Amino acid sequence: MDGYGSLYDLREVAVPTYQHPNVAGEENDYFDTLYEWTYRKHDILRKYVETFAKIKKNLYCVDAFAGRGQHRDGAHGSPLITASIAQRLRDEGKPYWLRCLNVEKDSQYYADLCEATAAFATDLVHNFRGDFAGHMTRLLAICDKQPALFFLDPFGVDGIEWKRLQPILTRTATTELLINFNVRYIPRLAGHVTSNAAAAHAKVRLLSEVLGTTTWIPQVISPGVSVENSLADERVTTALSTDATLGDRLTDIYKQQLCLHFPYVYHYPIRAAADGHVRYYLIFATRSEKGVSVMNDILCATEEQYQEDVERLHPSAPPPAAAQLSLFAAESAVSAASMTPAEAPVQCQNSALSRDEILLARQGHLKTAIQAAVQQAFQNHPHTPLTYLQLRCQLARQWFAQVKRSTYSQPLQELYRGGVLTWDTAGKRLPKDDELVYWAPPK
Repeated sequence: MDGYGSLYDLREVAVPTYQHPNVAGEENDYFDTLYEWTYRKHDILRKYVETFAKIKKNLYCVDAFAGRGQHRDGAHGSPLITASIAQRLRDEGKPYWLRCLNVEKDSQYYADLCEATAAFATDLVHNFRGDFAGHMTRLLAICDKQPALFFLDPFGVDGIEWKRLQPILTRTATTELLINFNVRYIPRLAGHVTSNAAAAHAKVRLLSEVLGTTTWIPQVISPGVSVENSLADERVTTALSTDATLGDRLTDIYKQQLCLHFPYVYHYPIRAAADGHVRYYLIFATRSEKGVSVMNDILCATEEQYQEDVERLHPSAPPPAAAQLSLFAAESAVSAASMTPAEAPVQCQNSALSRDEILLARQGHLKTAIQAAVQQAFQNHPHTPLTYLQLRCQLARQWFAQVKRSTYSQPLQELYRGGVLTWDTAGKRLPKDDELVYWAPPK
């Protein structure tokens, strides 16, 4: 399994001996052990790179914070994962290619990276020593007009300041972003908005530079407290220290910024199966409807695996609310058809339903959401119906990483049999991605 060993072994070894990765001053080296949540992150990257390279025919994967290439326990890091895919595509004679561009700033990690990737051809894997932003011009020149996925997986937030990412954000060729957004560390930076210390001001400035805006400041302080007086107001300190939603609100601000350049921006929580705590968010940004569909199904499978891990580690405990797949109220799903990605944050409600019960309830709500989306499209543009891919992409604004493609089968068939909607091959099979889905109102 690409240097991982079995997932069973990972859960047995990595979870009980958990240590915090070296993020924002925490002890221990991130590369000592591959933890089960890191495995899920890498598995997401592996599946998406392999699939999207096939769809786009060619693909550059830019690993902006590549690290040492592999963990000290022998598990492959992201550079070796993507390099192995690139080599396999060549060995199998595929008519498309993947090329890997890895950047690492730390001199020892860079030396380890070069050693780990030495067996791969230099036209498949190219390593760069130094700061990611310092190599930006060269990286973009190499990618030229080819599709590129930028994997931004830093320690903390240093290196992903908004201005540094501008050349990527404004790139006109096919561009995808997969970002490790440290939702545990980001709120700590925001908490310094209440301090007059010079070091605190630097942290607040760093957060503004990462988010690409200062609009977050008035959004995180208490109502009735002016921005000018916030640094000396104890009410702000109290509000920030007890605000469990701060990380999510800052994430939404960051996603809104990304939406200025990408029409589809989503986040998925990477959690530890042992305690359910979120380690970070993976933020996915794309201009491709197909990319949304592919990543959605990958993350649905990831979520299912996560829940299996939780159940295996806690066989006698009921599934915790944090580990449950979200189950939306029908009205929320219906309203999602008119939401922008930034307006549809991930929601979750407590439940102790079985997986079968969740699936049945979800199919019922999805049926209502499909009907509403197709009907709205017909009312707004009677002569321009949605394709099946556009329909799923639109509903992903609310259901991203929670409803996979196969879940659409039952609701679509029921809506067809009920005379509510149709498509050219209705009655024979489900629609293809480019097939139009028509509203068929009762006569």
